[in-house]
Amino acid sequence: MSIRDEDKTLIVKVAKKMQDAGLRLIGTRGTAMFLSKNGIKMEVIKKVSEGEPNIVDLVHNKEVNLIVTLQQANRP
Repeated sequence: MSIRDEDKTLIVKVAKKMQDAGLRLIGTRGTAMFLSKNGIKMEVIKKVSEGEPNIVDLVHNKEVNLIVTLQQANRP
C-alpha cells in the first residue's frame, strides 16, 4: 500500500479487515507509519524512486499476490 496523505484515513478499516483475514500487509514508509498508529501491522517497502528492494522487485519475485490501489473519484 502506498496511500496519499489525504486518503489515509479512508484505508484504515479496509487494512484492518485485510489484516484480520490473515493477509501480510506491505506499505511505503509514510503509509506504514500512519497505519501502525492505528493498530495495523505493516512491513515497510521502498518506493521505486527510493531504490531496491521495492514493490516491483516483490512482484517479479512472486512475493505479492494482490495489489490494491485506492483512487478517489473526481467530485464536481
